[in-house]
Amino acid sequence: MAVLDDLEKISDKDQEDLASHVEDLYLTDRNNRRPFEAVWAENLAFLAGDHYVQLDPRSWSVNRVPPLTGRLGYVPRPKTNYVLKIFRALVANILKTEPRVMVRPRGTDDKNKMAARMAEKAVDALDELLYWDEQEIELAGWMYSCGAGFRKDFIDTTEAGKLMVPRPAHLTMPDGTPMLDEESEPEEVAPSRSTVEYVLGREILSPFQMAADSLAVRPDQARWWMEFSVHPKSWVVEMFDRDEPGYTGRARDVEGESFRSSPGLLFWTQLKGIVTTQLERVTDLVVVKEFYQAPSRKYPFGRCLVVASGKLLYAGPSPYMPKFWHPYTMFPCFPMPGRFWPLSILEFLTNPQRRLNSIDAMMMFNRNTMAMPRWFVPKGSGIPRDGIVGVPGQVTEYNSTGGSPVPVDGKGLPPDVIQERQQTIADMEAVGGTQDILGGDRPKGVPSYSALAFLQENASDVHKVTLSYWKKGLERANTKALQIVAMYYTANHPELTALLRDKLAQVSTLELQSFTGSDLMDNCDVYIESGTNIPRSRTLYQQTVLEFLNMGLLQQAMADPEKMVQLFDLFGLGDFTGHNGEDVRKMQLENSIFGAMKQEDIQVQRDPMTQQPVLDPMTGQPVVSSPVTSLFLPEEDHAIHIPGHLRLLKDPKSIEKGPLYVAAIRAHITQHQQVYMQQMMQQQAMQAGPQPGQATGKPLRRQQQEEDFAKQAAPA
Repeated sequence: MAVLDDLEKISDKDQEDLASHVEDLYLTDRNNRRPFEAVWAENLAFLAGDHYVQLDPRSWSVNRVPPLTGRLGYVPRPKTNYVLKIFRALVANILKTEPRVMVRPRGTDDKNKMAARMAEKAVDALDELLYWDEQEIELAGWMYSCGAGFRKDFIDTTEAGKLMVPRPAHLTMPDGTPMLDEESEPEEVAPSRSTVEYVLGREILSPFQMAADSLAVRPDQARWWMEFSVHPKSWVVEMFDRDEPGYTGRARDVEGESFRSSPGLLFWTQLKGIVTTQLERVTDLVVVKEFYQAPSRKYPFGRCLVVASGKLLYAGPSPYMPKFWHPYTMFPCFPMPGRFWPLSILEFLTNPQRRLNSIDAMMMFNRNTMAMPRWFVPKGSGIPRDGIVGVPGQVTEYNSTGGSPVPVDGKGLPPDVIQERQQTIADMEAVGGTQDILGGDRPKGVPSYSALAFLQENASDVHKVTLSYWKKGLERANTKALQIVAMYYTANHPELTALLRDKLAQVSTLELQSFTGSDLMDNCDVYIESGTNIPRSRTLYQQTVLEFLNMGLLQQAMADPEKMVQLFDLFGLGDFTGHNGEDVRKMQLENSIFGAMKQEDIQVQRDPMTQQPVLDPMTGQPVVSSPVTSLFLPEEDHAIHIPGHLRLLKDPKSIEKGPLYVAAIRAHITQHQQVYMQQMMQQQAMQAGPQPGQATGKPLRRQQQEEDFAKQAAPA
């Protein structure tokens, strides 16, 4: 493209020429985008219930259809918003997914594996800090309504970005109760400022704000990206009025810009509530163009240019290199072959919605005219006009020689009209892919919940392309977020560290005191675990488990205390598991600590005289200790811990980690077995004589289970 080739030749020192060429790209893209922006605007109008608009293909604008008045009065304009119903179902369906974020270690050594595990928890912590659960809804909304949404993971240097709102907002005692001040009120924690110079920021952008290389067919083919967004001049000054390399020092020279040059941007600002009328100029707002150019031979680190009101604010290499050259991730709905901008679901629903509205208008008009019963009154009957009003008990006198009034029943619409309405609704749901179960309706003739779950997963196959793009988008965006943290978090971020400490405590004994980006050791390659991006209903899963329980197919599994605790947790009844639940969770914590354990964490006991490993007389293996050894408690329910750790011992992954790792697990199991055997021998001594299950106060099934574990625990 000529404009981009000319831009390649201009040096960063030629500020006026650079700003002029970026503005040219902005205006050129305006003409290329106008047809798409008009379609997006029409989609959003229908979504909001404004159905009486029409797309003008000559000017590519959306015009309002004036109301009609016929001979019999105002023609009704009903709006049964099935577009909103389908849109709501689509967004809810994709939000049902629970993608599990994984990070590929850069090496097979323990340090890289631990860093990758920390990176996985860092993604969760960043999502929590940046309110991803709310941004995700907005992103899905843009994707389904306009065909694409964008997520921007960027370097935030504003004071607002560095402000840390404490979580929780009150000081607490060790037991979690709030600390009280002098007035017996919970003592609040004051917000603080991050000590790092740069923090990770995240924004959701609409397609109205994005421009890309017009020669590109896919996002990865684009040679340049441009974001244009509206900001107050104070924000521009805060961001770009700096005496640092790349900054031009012209941030205070920017002026308010005209929105007429970009109708799509004007529509977007109206939608956001920034302006309420089509103003020619807004004195305190500017359109900031943020331009990124792909790396080239002349600019191996890419190029970043920021322009506002014809003034160049920044020119330099991309601040995200050498990891990536632009901060944007595109989430398309459905690709259109040979075209950059993807298709949206809503653009195929506007015409069926118009047809549905016209049918409803006909039904309302018929109800107000032909469907109402009428009277034929002869002129000679002596009954005045409007003399028969239908009041109960009304007495009407008339001249019988002039003829008597005759009632005429109203006529409804033919059945074909009702059938057409039903078919139109069915067509809309078929196009949206929300028929039956995805729309929240239970199909007829499906009695079991397991069959419903099967139908739901099959119905999601219609959206497999969109779900696949959603998964890939999350992988790319989260990878960029981690890479920004690795490059720019050079000092401790207290709130991120606190969240990481809490999340890592569930899987490791690592005491995280501080965190910087270098701790990730460049382990930033994010991927989504296969299958976790498929929407699944928790209720359907619960009901399927109940069906299997009623059929007796899970009786053997439910005899396992760990499985029983999982069942209670599934139904949100984890507080009712008692001591079993506590022992199961502690056993799982110990197994997760074993999984994250390094070779240097395992200590081999040696003879102080010979320095030879001390061998266990029962197993003949070296006696070892690990971080889990100190967590052992004699008061635990060893009948729960022993089988749980045995499963970890038999796992092929445990064997692959070497004999020292296996010995550490076996040593911990031996701790449980020895105490368990002592407890069983004490019980047998106290119960000499009584039948099993009578004097113990325990159910026969539970006592039999403990005896079975005792046999397993007995040394060979």
